[in-house]
Amino acid sequence: DLFDAAKLVGTIANRSAAQQINHWARIGRELEASPGTSLRDIRRVLPGEASYDDFGEHSQAVMRAIWDEQMAEGRARLNLAIEAAARRYLVHAHVILVPVDLAVTRVAERVQNGGHPVPERKVRERYARLWSLVTEARSVTDRMEFFDNSVARHPFQPVATYEHGLPTSNPDWPTWAPAALTA
Repeated sequence: DLFDAAKLVGTIANRSAAQQINHWARIGRELEASPGTSLRDIRRVLPGEASYDDFGEHSQAVMRAIWDEQMAEGRARLNLAIEAAARRYLVHAHVILVPVDLAVTRVAERVQNGGHPVPERKVRERYARLWSLVTEARSVTDRMEFFDNSVARHPFQPVATYEHGLPTSNPDWPTWAPAALTA
C-alpha cells in the first residue's frame, strides 16, 4: 500500500508519510515537466551506462531525486536486520570496511569509467551516517563480522566479530575505523 511504503521510506528520510508522498509526486511532476528526460534515459544513467553530465540541469535534478530515493531504500534495507532479529530470524552479517578517503577515490574512479558522479561532500556524509546504522544493527544481530578491505593485495582481513552485540574477542580495528564502531 502506498501509505505504508511512504511511512517506511519517509521515516528513513526524516519525512512524514504525507511529505514522502509529496516528494514522490514532485519527482513525477519533474519527469512530466522535463520532456527531454525519459525513464529509459534515467535507467541508463543510474547503473552508469550513460553519463549524467550529458543531461541538462532539469534532468539531472530528476536523477538526483531518484538517487536520494534509492539511498533511502538502502537505509531501509539496513533496518531489515533489526526487523529480522525482532522476528527471531538468525541474522549473520558481514561488514566490509574501507576508509572514507578510499570510498571517495573509488567513486572518482567509477566516474572516470563512465559512472555517475557523486559530490565528495555527499560521499563523506553518507559514509558518516552509515556507521551508526551498522552499530545499531550490530546490537541485535546474532553475529556480525567486520573485514578490512582497504588493501587490494590483502582483501577482507578479519578485524572484529560480534555475537548478540558483544565482541567475541578483542577487535583489531584499523586506525581509520569509524568511531561509531570502535566506541
